[in-house]
Amino acid sequence: MRDRARHLKSRGRVSQLVQRFGLAVFLFFIACDATTQKDDLLLRELMDRIWAWQLDVYPESGTYHGFSEGNDRWTDQSLEAIRARQKKNKAWNDKIESFDHLPLSNSERLEFAILRAQYEKRIAGQAFPWELMPISQLTGVQHSPARVLKIMPKNNLQDYQRILSRLEKLPALIRQYIELMKEGLMQGFTPPQVVMQSVPEQVAIYLTEEWALNPLWVPFRRVDEALSQQESEQVLSKAKSLLLGPVKEAYSDLYTYLTNEYIPKCRTDVGILHLPNGRDWYAHLVKSMTTTDLTPDQIHQIGIQEVDRIYQEMKTLAKRNGHDKVQAYAESLYKEERYFCNSKEELLKEYRALCKKIDAKVVGFFGVMPRLPYGIELIPEHAEKSAPLAYFSSGSLKAARAGVFYVNGHNLRNHPRWGMEALAIHEAVPGHHFQLALAEELEHKHDLLKNTWFTAYGEGWALYCEKLGKEMGFYETDASEFGRLGYEIWRAVRLVVDTGMHEMSWERQQAIDYFLKYTPKSLQEIEVEVDRYLVWPGQALSYKIGELKMWELRHLAEESLGDHFDLKAFHDLVLSNGALPLDILETLVREWLSSGHN
Repeated sequence: MRDRARHLKSRGRVSQLVQRFGLAVFLFFIACDATTQKDDLLLRELMDRIWAWQLDVYPESGTYHGFSEGNDRWTDQSLEAIRARQKKNKAWNDKIESFDHLPLSNSERLEFAILRAQYEKRIAGQAFPWELMPISQLTGVQHSPARVLKIMPKNNLQDYQRILSRLEKLPALIRQYIELMKEGLMQGFTPPQVVMQSVPEQVAIYLTEEWALNPLWVPFRRVDEALSQQESEQVLSKAKSLLLGPVKEAYSDLYTYLTNEYIPKCRTDVGILHLPNGRDWYAHLVKSMTTTDLTPDQIHQIGIQEVDRIYQEMKTLAKRNGHDKVQAYAESLYKEERYFCNSKEELLKEYRALCKKIDAKVVGFFGVMPRLPYGIELIPEHAEKSAPLAYFSSGSLKAARAGVFYVNGHNLRNHPRWGMEALAIHEAVPGHHFQLALAEELEHKHDLLKNTWFTAYGEGWALYCEKLGKEMGFYETDASEFGRLGYEIWRAVRLVVDTGMHEMSWERQQAIDYFLKYTPKSLQEIEVEVDRYLVWPGQALSYKIGELKMWELRHLAEESLGDHFDLKAFHDLVLSNGALPLDILETLVREWLSSGHN
């Protein structure tokens, strides 16, 4: 019945076109439409090929997105394989550019714009050898393999055989990382020495004789639930043999190389501008991370202005609570024991209760809700010292894996109750979980683009959500509003210190001192943050730049639509195409407004 109705409606449209334009013009429109459909299909076919290639050469990505074909191997990190992938990326980019002038449909024109932006960023980045600095306190072979094995399917013997296969191939991967570091040393590319001090300790956990304490043992803890007793014994025996044999030996080699050779020779300066071609590298990162043409100097000034604006709001709160200085108010809050949990378990319990409250509020602000669930877990102990305060790991419908809001329980004084609302709203709901889950669930979008990430959009959205929390009914006390402002000024300070260190030759201590002056954060938390910026230049700029654009577009919509403005519809629009460069997002919002949407 539905097909017949569509057919009759189509016939009516055909009749109208013939009557209005004549048969010849109508046939011209049909030919153009056929050409457009053909080009749309060609673009889809190209994306199919690129996606299949990416899943093949980056098998960990396939695991993450629920594709099991490559679950028995790791990405080849030899220099030869890296150069081959770079060459292939250039070939893909050339093919993408060939679609520039083709008459694509509006929906495929948007897909093309996103794909081109993604590959332009990728090709530009290939000029700078990140691969020669493969390990830092936040990333590397001491972190990623354990994370990948943890999320792999564990339903049958074949699944566990694939896990064992990866475990068996891990020593070769570790030695590839060592070779990359050696090449980096030779060419003058290393992370700052100061951030590498904690890395040997991260590696040492894999040298334990207590196999059950090894992070790589996590996938085997519940093997008996999926396998027979005989199969379980075989799998566990093989796993123990690998962990205490070749895997331990490879990590021991890595530990020795790091402590005896690599770290002593890492550079003692901090900014990326000190690396070969460092200023151009940072300019690329600024453009890539913000998806704008703002210069480091312009972003530095935006940061100073935002710090001043937010600090004045914090001063007002401090004075209302009997303190002349912001830091004095912050110190008084930190001294109140009622604001702190007494254990990691209590912290986790409180975050879970808080997220339930947030879940109940979001229905009033969004028309489209994600189907994918999320959970809250502690960051593993072996990684918590150098990890950020919290982060979100997206889930996958195909992999039947929920998203996870990870909380760092290393120092409970870093989680005052008056700061928990902003953090949960940013990392979980409606921040990263909503954005990532809704992108995953877009039926019209190609898999290749569902999994595209533009940092200014993703982090800008999450920071926008922190302030949205006020409209949702959170931050009802001065203390919790102070906590929200503390997170917002933290992101504004980032604009100043990131550009300061990487463009203006600031020293690490100068960045720490600036943080201490303006934010109610502990020294330990600030040091972790500054060290994060040192190994991830430019990424910290994306939060505030993206958030400012989100609010700019919302205010534009409110002014344009007046009483007809629908906040749910606006949020649904912003999240309706997955991650986007900010200029494409602005174009979509302006087109939405010009179409007379109300």
